[in-house]
Amino acid sequence: MPVYEVRYKPWEGSLRSPELRLLAIPKYTLLGIWNKAVAISLFSGFFIPVMGYAGYLAITTSPLVREALGVRADQFGLFTPDFLLRRLVLMQMFFATIIAIVAAPRMISNELANRALPLIYSRPITRSGYILGKFMSIALLLSLATWVQALAIWVLMYSFLPPEHVFHVKMMRDSIPQLLATMMLGILMTCSLGLVSLALSGATKSARDAAIFFFVTLMGTSLFTNFIERISSRDFVNVGLREIFYHLSGRWLSSTPTASDQYSLFSLLGALVVWCGLAFGFLLWKLRPVDVHGD
Repeated sequence: MPVYEVRYKPWEGSLRSPELRLLAIPKYTLLGIWNKAVAISLFSGFFIPVMGYAGYLAITTSPLVREALGVRADQFGLFTPDFLLRRLVLMQMFFATIIAIVAAPRMISNELANRALPLIYSRPITRSGYILGKFMSIALLLSLATWVQALAIWVLMYSFLPPEHVFHVKMMRDSIPQLLATMMLGILMTCSLGLVSLALSGATKSARDAAIFFFVTLMGTSLFTNFIERISSRDFVNVGLREIFYHLSGRWLSSTPTASDQYSLFSLLGALVVWCGLAFGFLLWKLRPVDVHGD
Protein backbone atom coordinates (compact mmCIF):
# COMPACT_ATOMS: atom_id res chain seq x y z
CA MET A 1 0.00 0.00 0.00
CA PRO A 2 1.56 3.35 -0.98
CA VAL A 3 2.33 5.83 1.75
CA TYR A 4 1.22 9.35 0.89
CA GLU A 5 2.09 11.04 4.17
CA VAL A 6 4.79 10.40 6.72
CA ARG A 7 4.78 11.93 10.18
CA TYR A 8 7.18 11.32 13.02
CA LYS A 9 6.65 11.50 16.72
CA PRO A 10 8.17 14.73 18.11
CA TRP A 11 11.42 14.48 20.05
CA GLU A 12 10.89 13.77 23.74
CA GLY A 13 14.44 13.23 24.95
CA SER A 14 16.78 15.61 26.74
CA LEU A 15 17.62 18.78 24.88
CA ARG A 16 20.99 20.36 24.27
CA SER A 17 21.48 24.10 24.25
CA PRO A 18 20.01 25.96 21.24
CA GLU A 19 23.54 26.79 20.05
CA LEU A 20 24.61 23.13 19.94
CA ARG A 21 21.37 22.12 18.24
CA LEU A 22 22.00 24.78 15.59
CA LEU A 23 25.49 23.44 14.91
CA ALA A 24 24.17 19.93 14.22
CA ILE A 25 22.91 20.90 10.76
CA PRO A 26 26.20 22.34 9.41
CA LYS A 27 28.18 19.57 11.11
CA TYR A 28 26.50 16.73 9.22
CA THR A 29 26.13 18.78 6.04
CA LEU A 30 29.86 19.43 5.86
CA LEU A 31 30.66 15.83 6.73
CA GLY A 32 28.54 14.76 3.76
CA ILE A 33 30.63 16.98 1.48
CA TRP A 34 34.13 16.42 2.85
CA ASN A 35 33.90 12.64 2.78
CA LYS A 36 34.54 12.67 -0.99
CA ALA A 37 38.12 12.83 -2.27
CA VAL A 38 37.09 14.74 -5.39
CA ALA A 39 35.50 17.52 -3.34
CA ILE A 40 38.54 17.79 -1.07
CA SER A 41 40.87 18.02 -4.07
CA LEU A 42 38.67 20.61 -5.74
CA PHE A 43 38.37 22.83 -2.69
CA SER A 44 42.11 22.60 -2.05
CA GLY A 45 42.71 24.12 -5.46
CA PHE A 46 40.95 27.31 -4.39
CA PHE A 47 43.98 28.26 -2.29
CA ILE A 48 46.09 28.61 -5.44
CA PRO A 49 45.54 32.43 -5.58
CA VAL A 50 46.97 32.84 -2.08
CA MET A 51 50.00 30.70 -2.91
CA GLY A 52 50.44 32.52 -6.22
CA TYR A 53 50.34 35.95 -4.58
CA ALA A 54 52.75 34.78 -1.88
CA GLY A 55 55.18 33.58 -4.53
CA TYR A 56 54.87 36.83 -6.47
CA LEU A 57 55.53 38.93 -3.36
CA ALA A 58 58.49 36.78 -2.35
CA ILE A 59 60.10 37.09 -5.80
CA THR A 60 59.55 40.83 -6.22
CA THR A 61 60.66 41.81 -2.72
CA SER A 62 63.44 39.35 -1.83
CA PRO A 63 66.84 39.45 -3.63
CA LEU A 64 67.72 36.09 -2.07
CA VAL A 65 64.66 34.41 -3.61
CA ARG A 66 65.41 35.95 -7.03
CA GLU A 67 69.02 34.82 -6.82
CA ALA A 68 67.98 31.28 -5.87
CA LEU A 69 65.55 31.13 -8.80
CA GLY A 70 67.89 32.85 -11.22
CA VAL A 71 65.46 35.62 -12.18
CA ARG A 72 65.61 39.41 -12.24
CA ALA A 73 63.19 41.86 -10.63
CA ASP A 74 62.49 43.60 -13.96
CA GLN A 75 61.07 40.34 -15.33
CA PHE A 76 58.00 40.80 -13.16
CA GLY A 77 55.55 43.67 -13.39
CA LEU A 78 55.07 45.82 -10.32
CA PHE A 79 51.42 46.05 -9.32
CA THR A 80 49.83 48.33 -6.77
CA PRO A 81 48.01 46.79 -3.78
CA ASP A 82 44.60 48.03 -4.99
CA PHE A 83 45.22 46.37 -8.38
CA LEU A 84 46.12 43.06 -6.72
CA LEU A 85 43.10 43.16 -4.42
CA ARG A 86 40.67 43.97 -7.22
CA ARG A 87 41.99 41.12 -9.35
CA LEU A 88 41.63 38.91 -6.29
CA VAL A 89 37.94 39.85 -5.97
CA LEU A 90 37.31 38.92 -9.61
CA MET A 91 39.04 35.55 -9.11
CA GLN A 92 37.08 35.01 -5.92
CA MET A 93 33.81 35.42 -7.80
CA PHE A 94 34.88 32.67 -10.20
CA PHE A 95 36.02 30.26 -7.49
CA ALA A 96 33.07 31.02 -5.20
CA THR A 97 30.67 30.29 -8.07
CA ILE A 98 32.29 26.90 -8.60
CA ILE A 99 32.03 26.12 -4.88
CA ALA A 100 28.34 27.07 -4.89
CA ILE A 101 27.68 24.90 -7.96
CA VAL A 102 29.50 21.89 -6.50
CA ALA A 103 28.49 22.02 -2.82
CA ALA A 104 25.15 23.81 -2.43
CA PRO A 105 22.88 21.81 -4.79
CA ARG A 106 23.16 18.67 -2.63
CA MET A 107 22.52 20.41 0.67
CA ILE A 108 18.72 20.58 0.42
CA SER A 109 17.70 18.76 -2.77
CA ASN A 110 18.95 15.38 -1.54
CA GLU A 111 16.93 15.71 1.67
CA LEU A 112 13.86 16.64 -0.36
CA ALA A 113 14.41 13.62 -2.60
CA ASN A 114 14.87 11.29 0.38
CA ARG A 115 11.92 12.86 2.25
CA ALA A 116 14.15 13.53 5.23
CA LEU A 117 12.65 16.88 6.23
CA PRO A 118 9.75 15.39 8.25
CA LEU A 119 12.29 13.49 10.34
CA ILE A 120 14.44 16.61 10.76
CA TYR A 121 11.48 18.76 11.76
CA SER A 122 10.42 16.14 14.31
CA ARG A 123 13.60 17.07 16.19
CA PRO A 124 13.81 20.33 18.16
CA ILE A 125 14.91 22.18 15.02
CA THR A 126 12.84 25.01 13.60
CA ARG A 127 12.53 25.90 9.95
CA SER A 128 14.61 29.05 10.42
CA GLY A 129 17.20 27.03 12.35
CA TYR A 130 17.38 24.51 9.51
CA ILE A 131 17.86 27.25 6.91
CA LEU A 132 20.45 29.00 9.09
CA GLY A 133 22.36 25.74 9.58
CA LYS A 134 22.48 25.10 5.85
CA PHE A 135 23.54 28.69 5.23
CA MET A 136 26.34 28.34 7.79
CA SER A 137 27.58 25.29 5.87
CA ILE A 138 27.83 26.97 2.48
CA ALA A 139 29.00 30.25 4.05
CA LEU A 140 31.97 28.50 5.68
CA LEU A 141 33.04 27.03 2.36
CA LEU A 142 32.58 30.31 0.50
CA SER A 143 34.40 32.28 3.21
CA LEU A 144 37.53 30.21 2.64
CA ALA A 145 37.53 31.38 -0.99
CA THR A 146 36.58 35.03 -0.36
CA TRP A 147 37.23 37.26 2.65
CA VAL A 148 39.56 34.82 4.44
CA GLN A 149 41.83 34.81 1.40
CA ALA A 150 41.65 38.61 1.20
CA LEU A 151 42.81 38.87 4.81
CA ALA A 152 45.60 36.35 4.22
CA ILE A 153 46.91 38.19 1.15
CA TRP A 154 46.78 41.55 2.95
CA VAL A 155 48.85 40.05 5.79
CA LEU A 156 51.32 38.74 3.20
CA MET A 157 51.65 42.22 1.68
CA TYR A 158 52.14 43.67 5.15
CA SER A 159 54.89 41.13 5.85
CA PHE A 160 56.75 41.14 2.51
CA LEU A 161 56.58 44.74 1.28
CA PRO A 162 59.38 47.02 2.54
CA PRO A 163 58.61 49.89 4.97
CA GLU A 164 59.16 52.52 2.27
CA HIS A 165 56.53 50.93 0.00
CA VAL A 166 53.34 52.90 -0.60
CA PHE A 167 51.46 50.09 1.15
CA HIS A 168 53.05 51.05 4.48
CA VAL A 169 53.38 54.75 3.80
CA LYS A 170 49.64 55.10 3.19
CA MET A 171 48.56 52.46 5.68
CA MET A 172 45.72 54.40 7.34
CA ARG A 173 44.67 56.28 4.22
CA ASP A 174 44.60 53.48 1.63
CA SER A 175 45.81 50.05 2.79
CA ILE A 176 43.44 49.46 5.72
CA PRO A 177 40.35 50.85 3.87
CA GLN A 178 41.22 48.60 0.92
CA LEU A 179 41.39 45.59 3.23
CA LEU A 180 38.01 46.43 4.77
CA ALA A 181 36.47 46.97 1.32
CA THR A 182 37.84 43.65 0.01
CA MET A 183 36.61 41.76 3.07
CA MET A 184 33.20 43.42 2.80
CA LEU A 185 32.99 42.35 -0.86
CA GLY A 186 33.87 38.81 0.20
CA ILE A 187 31.20 38.78 2.90
CA LEU A 188 28.57 40.14 0.48
CA MET A 189 29.64 37.54 -2.07
CA THR A 190 29.34 34.78 0.52
CA CYS A 191 25.85 35.84 1.62
CA SER A 192 24.41 36.38 -1.86
CA LEU A 193 25.86 33.30 -3.56
CA GLY A 194 25.09 31.16 -0.52
CA LEU A 195 21.44 32.15 -0.29
CA VAL A 196 20.79 31.95 -4.04
CA SER A 197 22.43 28.54 -4.40
CA LEU A 198 20.52 27.18 -1.39
CA ALA A 199 17.24 28.53 -2.76
CA LEU A 200 17.80 26.74 -6.07
CA SER A 201 18.80 23.60 -4.19
CA GLY A 202 15.42 23.74 -2.46
CA ALA A 203 13.60 24.24 -5.76
CA THR A 204 14.17 20.70 -6.98
CA LYS A 205 14.83 17.19 -5.69
CA SER A 206 17.72 16.70 -8.11
CA ALA A 207 21.16 18.04 -7.21
CA ARG A 208 22.12 18.04 -10.89
CA ASP A 209 19.10 20.12 -11.83
CA ALA A 210 19.82 22.53 -8.96
CA ALA A 211 23.38 23.05 -10.23
CA ILE A 212 22.08 23.69 -13.74
CA PHE A 213 19.43 26.12 -12.45
CA PHE A 214 22.08 28.03 -10.51
CA PHE A 215 24.39 28.34 -13.50
CA VAL A 216 21.56 29.32 -15.85
CA THR A 217 20.27 31.89 -13.35
CA LEU A 218 23.65 33.60 -13.02
CA MET A 219 24.36 33.62 -16.75
CA GLY A 220 20.79 34.41 -17.78
CA THR A 221 20.47 37.53 -15.63
CA SER A 222 23.82 38.83 -16.87
CA LEU A 223 23.04 38.24 -20.53
CA PHE A 224 19.53 39.69 -20.22
CA THR A 225 20.66 42.95 -18.67
CA ASN A 226 23.56 43.29 -21.13
CA PHE A 227 21.06 42.85 -23.94
CA ILE A 228 18.78 45.53 -22.48
CA GLU A 229 21.70 47.94 -22.20
CA ARG A 230 22.68 47.34 -25.82
CA ILE A 231 19.24 48.07 -27.27
CA SER A 232 18.47 50.96 -24.93
CA SER A 233 20.03 54.38 -24.65
CA ARG A 234 19.93 54.21 -20.84
CA ASP A 235 22.44 52.58 -18.51
CA PHE A 236 20.79 49.96 -16.33
CA VAL A 237 22.28 48.37 -13.27
CA ASN A 238 23.37 44.92 -14.34
CA VAL A 239 21.46 42.58 -12.06
CA GLY A 240 23.89 39.70 -12.64
CA LEU A 241 25.78 38.87 -9.45
CA ARG A 242 29.12 38.74 -11.22
CA GLU A 243 28.61 42.18 -12.73
CA ILE A 244 27.44 43.64 -9.42
CA PHE A 245 30.67 42.60 -7.71
CA TYR A 246 32.71 43.75 -10.69
CA HIS A 247 31.23 47.24 -10.38
CA LEU A 248 31.49 47.27 -6.58
CA SER A 249 35.17 46.35 -6.77
CA GLY A 250 35.66 49.11 -9.33
CA ARG A 251 34.08 51.68 -7.03
CA TRP A 252 35.75 50.53 -3.80
CA LEU A 253 39.18 49.31 -4.88
CA SER A 254 40.19 51.21 -8.01
CA SER A 255 42.37 54.27 -7.45
CA THR A 256 41.48 55.67 -10.89
CA PRO A 257 38.06 56.43 -12.46
CA THR A 258 36.40 53.40 -14.06
CA ALA A 259 33.24 52.63 -15.99
CA SER A 260 31.78 51.32 -12.72
CA ASP A 261 31.50 54.89 -11.42
CA GLN A 262 28.34 55.39 -13.50
CA TYR A 263 26.48 53.00 -11.20
CA SER A 264 25.46 54.35 -7.82
CA LEU A 265 26.42 52.43 -4.71
CA PHE A 266 22.78 52.45 -3.61
CA SER A 267 21.61 50.75 -6.80
CA LEU A 268 24.32 48.08 -6.66
CA LEU A 269 23.70 47.22 -3.01
CA GLY A 270 19.94 47.40 -3.63
CA ALA A 271 20.27 44.77 -6.36
CA LEU A 272 22.12 42.51 -3.91
CA VAL A 273 19.39 42.99 -1.30
CA VAL A 274 16.78 41.95 -3.87
CA TRP A 275 18.75 38.81 -4.73
CA CYS A 276 19.13 37.83 -1.07
CA GLY A 277 15.57 38.75 -0.15
CA LEU A 278 14.04 36.68 -2.95
CA ALA A 279 16.24 33.69 -2.16
CA PHE A 280 15.52 33.79 1.59
CA GLY A 281 11.80 34.32 1.03
CA PHE A 282 11.66 31.34 -1.33
CA LEU A 283 13.44 29.14 1.22
CA LEU A 284 10.98 30.12 3.94
CA TRP A 285 8.06 29.34 1.64
CA LYS A 286 9.43 26.13 0.14
CA LEU A 287 10.62 24.57 3.40
CA ARG A 288 7.55 25.31 5.51
CA PRO A 289 6.56 22.18 7.46
CA VAL A 290 3.19 21.82 5.72
CA ASP A 291 5.00 21.08 2.47
CA VAL A 292 7.41 18.46 3.71
CA HIS A 293 4.78 15.83 4.50
CA GLY A 294 3.89 13.68 1.58
CA ASP A 295 4.56 14.53 -2.05
